[in-house]
Amino acid sequence: MKRIAGIVILFWGLLINALAVPPVLNYAGQVAVNGEAFDGNGLFKFALVNMDGNVTYWSNDGTSVDGSEPQASVSVSVNGGLYAVLLGNTAQQGMGPIDPAVFAQHTDAKLRVWFSDEVNGFQQLSPDRPFASVPYAFSAGTARNSGSATIAPDSIDRSMLSGDIRSDLNRTISHNDLSPQIKADINATIGLDRLSSEVISKLEQNATITNGSLSGRKMADRAVTASKIASNAITTNELSEQILKYLKPEITTQPQALTVYADSNVSYSVIAEGKYLTYQWKKDGVDLTGETNATLHITDANATLHDGNYSVLVRNDFGSEETAQIKVSVSMWYPALISGLKLWLDASDLSIAGVKWIDKSGNENNANKNGSPAIVTNIQNGLSAMNYLGVATDYHEWSDINDIRTVFWVIRANPTNTGWILADDNQYHFHGDTFFWNISPSGSVTNGVLNVNGTTVNGQTANMNSSLAIFSIVSLRTTGNVEASRFSKDRHENFRNWKGELGELMIYNSVLTESEISKTEGYLANKWGLTDNLPSNHPYKNKAP
Repeated sequence: MKRIAGIVILFWGLLINALAVPPVLNYAGQVAVNGEAFDGNGLFKFALVNMDGNVTYWSNDGTSVDGSEPQASVSVSVNGGLYAVLLGNTAQQGMGPIDPAVFAQHTDAKLRVWFSDEVNGFQQLSPDRPFASVPYAFSAGTARNSGSATIAPDSIDRSMLSGDIRSDLNRTISHNDLSPQIKADINATIGLDRLSSEVISKLEQNATITNGSLSGRKMADRAVTASKIASNAITTNELSEQILKYLKPEITTQPQALTVYADSNVSYSVIAEGKYLTYQWKKDGVDLTGETNATLHITDANATLHDGNYSVLVRNDFGSEETAQIKVSVSMWYPALISGLKLWLDASDLSIAGVKWIDKSGNENNANKNGSPAIVTNIQNGLSAMNYLGVATDYHEWSDINDIRTVFWVIRANPTNTGWILADDNQYHFHGDTFFWNISPSGSVTNGVLNVNGTTVNGQTANMNSSLAIFSIVSLRTTGNVEASRFSKDRHENFRNWKGELGELMIYNSVLTESEISKTEGYLANKWGLTDNLPSNHPYKNKAP
């Protein structure tokens, strides 16, 4: 550690002689570091202590106790080892006022000084310096003048000043009036040796460049290189619209191949990053007229029209990128090919729950909406489903079908569901509750074959809500004709209402074969993305019928 020595040369001067205003005292001193006069900004701490140095009468920040070092410091310019400062000048950072009573009450006050060159830390300069007669004269004068008039602000005007003083005030300071040291400082290049440790530490910290703060004229040519930019530091949020429009598109989500059935609707979408993007869908490499959106919609799928390899070209002014091709092969098999289809409600065709839910079977057994069942879009495999809140007013109703022999559902139950999967206003053939069938259901139902996701279960022992906690495919083949005219409402009880979702419902008045049931299960599983739910030996687990 460098050795710091200091000589305090006190030049006491009464700057304010008013009892109501604390005094300001001027003093000068000299400080050297390692035997050489110090130059630059130094940090000082001051305290007035008793002769023994163990009692503090005053310190620059008021924190000194029993002669201890104050916490805050005062920055003072030192030139050639010489410095001067006004004690008690509250306009200076870190300097507190001096109470005039200090000198009236303590005639033994000495000045204690601490100094730091901002490299070696604070060191106490020794010895403590006693005061000359001036501060005590000030104290005595204060006592004598107590209660006397003071000089009011602005009471001394220019006419009261001597000619010499006025001449100095009017004098223009030229370059010749400056000392060689000041001239050298003016012409010097500021290096690290001229900066404080505080400034240097800030230079070493990570800085944030605010919007608009860094202009081209502030940067040297080629000052910013790739090596100075952190990986992923610049995102589209930091780029202007003028820049963004020249960025090449980047495809982030490719269109996904889907199973397409004859007469069904299907959509394919692409997601890309970039600005001012345009889209062009292609079939077998040929542009599709009018298909210039991010999503391609195929309606009433037909093998002749729609079979092929599809891709989409994403383009802007800067470049383009094309997706991988997806193969569309329209399956000619669909549930309507099985005879006996009486009712087909398909929520995947809907975007809103209208007054009527249109029957796709062609028999016009349209279901009327009661209450507020609502469509929830993109709920399963990108498809929509009808949601029921489990209240007495929410249900769908159609003309009574009294010759039901085979039924299929795509359905999910809320854990608090208290309804059952079909109902009627006259009969109780499908009565369930906690289980699929347990409240006087029809024997034709209980003795039939009930499958959940292609696996046969006992409807009188299988818990319905836990079995249908996820979207599931349910099929039932009865042993005789049963009736149903509604979904989500019992004929008598208002608390027996479905709570959950219904994706699809198909009712046949024919007894489907095992093969036809498997085909329909496979159709529904591929359409709704439920093939993982099918058992490993299911014939359509890995392919559509």
